[in-house]
Amino acid sequence: MPSHSLSLALRRTGAMLLDMVVVYAWIIVLTLLSFTVNAVIPFHGAMGSSYIARHLVGFTTLTLPIVLYFVVMEGSSRQATWGKRRLGLRVVAHEGDVTTRGQRLVRNAMKFLPWEMVHTHMHMNPGFVMTGETSMAGWLLGIYVPCGVALVYIVQVLAAKNGRTLYETRSRTCTIRNPES
Repeated sequence: MPSHSLSLALRRTGAMLLDMVVVYAWIIVLTLLSFTVNAVIPFHGAMGSSYIARHLVGFTTLTLPIVLYFVVMEGSSRQATWGKRRLGLRVVAHEGDVTTRGQRLVRNAMKFLPWEMVHTHMHMNPGFVMTGETSMAGWLLGIYVPCGVALVYIVQVLAAKNGRTLYETRSRTCTIRNPES
């Protein structure tokens, strides 16, 4: 692997780790808000038996805002999330142009697909979080496949000649060094 490709891969990894700080800050805010609201209007117990309610609340308050954060930030004038900006990266269309909203939606929906697959599994099998018990299909579709997809993304960044992931190829986008940094 050429040193510039390794350097870009390391920067991308660092940027994602920094972006996870934003993600986990949002998770902490949501958790605190959830327990505060639940103390006034008890709703946690009401969702306990409904996979659809749990998943809908989780998706609309966690996954969707995070995906939209990435879509909006990568569409900003800096073309980068907080982590990418800090490490001198930006997202462009494959041809080097500014990305469209559709490209960013495809890119980030695919990027966070493994995350959502795991959450779907957790909502369908709430005991899994506490005990680790689930069916073979649950392990396969809820844990192994999402981890495999995430691993493919990582390997592609490291091994692909152009360093692009499947979600970048499908969305016709790429992550590049920002020449201004």
